[in-house]
Amino acid sequence: MGLMGNDSSNFAMCSRTEHSITVPDVGAKSLPVKVCSWLAALGEQVHEGDRIVELSLPGMTFDIHSPADGQLISIDKTLGTEVHPGEILGKLLVIEDE
Repeated sequence: MGLMGNDSSNFAMCSRTEHSITVPDVGAKSLPVKVCSWLAALGEQVHEGDRIVELSLPGMTFDIHSPADGQLISIDKTLGTEVHPGEILGKLLVIEDE
């Protein structure tokens, strides 16, 4: 018996979405906020809520958590870069079953 044509009923449909990882407003208007550590590597799979990047300002550090399950596909701000609220730090590729 041969393979059955183009029957894709056994395969789930998936959508791919990019999610931006952004700098939150931390209320430090006059203090510089910098990227001090990426806790996930480019290409790494992360889960929603995982710590993925650490930001610092004088006297304080804080973590940015993954907004969704996915793969880190870009790191737009490198270590030591000064960042501002709303700027994109990197992006996740999220694959969801439809």
